[in-house]
Amino acid sequence: MAAAGAVPVAVLRRIVKELKSDSEPLGLSKAAEALGGPSKAWWSIETGLDGADYSSFAVEIEGPETYDSVLLDGAPRPSPYRKCWFKFQLDVSPTYPHDAPTVKLLTPTYHTHVASDGLKMCATYIPETWASVDAEKRSLYQLLVILRSFLAAPSGEHAVNSEASRQFQEDIDAFDAMARRKAGADDEDADGEDDDDDDDDDA
Repeated sequence: MAAAGAVPVAVLRRIVKELKSDSEPLGLSKAAEALGGPSKAWWSIETGLDGADYSSFAVEIEGPETYDSVLLDGAPRPSPYRKCWFKFQLDVSPTYPHDAPTVKLLTPTYHTHVASDGLKMCATYIPETWASVDAEKRSLYQLLVILRSFLAAPSGEHAVNSEASRQFQEDIDAFDAMARRKAGADDEDADGEDDDDDDDDDA
């Protein structure tokens, strides 16, 4: 008899299908292929954290290139998280895909919607955003998109880090610098508006 809270076999089969197949809803292999192959994907997945049953696994996501809604000289402002990788643990819900996997941030991150400890994410962001997705489109790939969008959209609204929120609204340059330091970014990748070293970025 399955333990309380155990992920049903049908859900695990769906997870494996999404990870490995090219079927719809959009499988991760198909999504990577659309980007030019796995080496071009902005994510990587380590499966089998909970034995080999795919109920818990780690995901690394490359930070977005730009903010979602912040402009610089009329163009999207470069994100402080670009070229940085962020690790999350996903624990699959027994009611997936109706409910999103539980998400834990494992990379310390300076963000308005991450608590001052750098790890505790806003508790409502993932469930509310997941609920807004059409049921037939809910998938692991869609969850990765949501997590990347989370990184791209700090704001003062419903913030859980008051200092980061204040800085984001009052001095975004200082916010960006702190976010990059927290993420361990190289100085040469910092905002390029008065940086003459853009051509010297390491590969």
